[in-house]
Amino acid sequence: MANRRTLRSAYPRVRRTGTVTRPTVTNTFHAFGSSSGTYVDSSVTANAGYTGSIGVCFDVVTPDFATRVAAGEVINNPFSSIKCTCAYGGSGSVVTYIASIPPWPAGQNQTATWNSSMLQFNPEFALPPLVDSSGDLYVPASIVDVPYLLARAKTGALAKVDQSKAQVMVGIAELRQTLLGIVNPLQGINGFLSRFQFHPKGRYNFRTKKLNAVNVKQGSGLLPSVANQYLSFYYGLLPFMRDIESYIEAYLLESLDKKRETARSGFSDEQVEIRNVYGNPLIEKSQYTNRYTRTDSVQVRTGTMYEPTANSYQKLLGLRAMDFFGSAYQAMPWSFFLDYFSNLGRLIEALTPRTGVTYLASWETFVYRMEWRAETLTSFHPGSTYTHSRAGTEWATRVIEARVRSPCSPYSNVRPVAFAGTWEDKAKVGAVLSLLTQQLAKKIPILNF
Repeated sequence: MANRRTLRSAYPRVRRTGTVTRPTVTNTFHAFGSSSGTYVDSSVTANAGYTGSIGVCFDVVTPDFATRVAAGEVINNPFSSIKCTCAYGGSGSVVTYIASIPPWPAGQNQTATWNSSMLQFNPEFALPPLVDSSGDLYVPASIVDVPYLLARAKTGALAKVDQSKAQVMVGIAELRQTLLGIVNPLQGINGFLSRFQFHPKGRYNFRTKKLNAVNVKQGSGLLPSVANQYLSFYYGLLPFMRDIESYIEAYLLESLDKKRETARSGFSDEQVEIRNVYGNPLIEKSQYTNRYTRTDSVQVRTGTMYEPTANSYQKLLGLRAMDFFGSAYQAMPWSFFLDYFSNLGRLIEALTPRTGVTYLASWETFVYRMEWRAETLTSFHPGSTYTHSRAGTEWATRVIEARVRSPCSPYSNVRPVAFAGTWEDKAKVGAVLSLLTQQLAKKIPILNF
């Protein structure tokens, strides 16, 4: 009887690395003594900032991972890794007091050297690692709208599941406009030029008693004509060329089938909060201008592994029943305008039933980088009897870098979201402005000049 190998069960693992310490520094004071000409030197030990790096990793170990994956098993384990790095630098102020305190004569000094002032006395400069009740690092709530990024990413990934390579139904719906664009690629400019009737010999105007060289007819003005020309090119000729490429790709892929595919999507964002604090609540003490900055950058990646339906011309060309809803939406005149400010098109495709598709695994991955920084920009001491021989330049930082991966349902966090558009993409911005010009020129005469 053949021996059967028993695979061991997966088990959780925790790994911790590094340390963070808070060293001390010495603040010195050169003060007046009890009699003229004598000084008393003293020192005080003070806390400095936090320094060092610590990390923790929570994962799940699957024995014989490579063997099991090669055999076709789908392993979708959670994982989280968090690292916190603390640092500080700069120096505190040096304050010199110049006054006549009996029995001391005028013009004598006493000096206080603060090697640590903000780092010791200001709690906002104390940036220790963020740990929970068990002593492990954690990721705090971000100033980035993470649920918004997750909704866009999850909706985008699900919309890509078992998608066609071409949209023949959309091409048929837009065939007339596409053919017009091919036959007359400069129809927008021609429409504008047709407004003018040139008469080389001229025509005498009895009212003005002048010779007219050009007569202007009713028709599209310059702005709407340019807008029409741009839309004809951007949403006519360019999609037509892409359609030809997709038809060729569909023909080449018809005989190829994949057992598994993965639909992926991701979005990222960065937010910065800056706060400046001036002065010092303690009267007759050194005054400071401090800046507190928090910078968060978050990247969300999602994926869904599935077994697709078999390739066929009907699937690759977008002629299945499930392709109707997305094609009908894309054929709407204002669909691209809605897609510029929302994920409505993606949502329709994501929620369309996928007959014959088997979902194998889905996951969400979050990559965080969070930085807190406190720094002294300027410092001074009020009063004519004080001088700052060294201004404060202290700073402290805390940086958290984390990666968190979690298994999930392919349908979780799939929802509509609105956004402000992708204004960095000049081509899309031009299309949106052209559409608005095209529609508003009919109601606002000044746009139809």
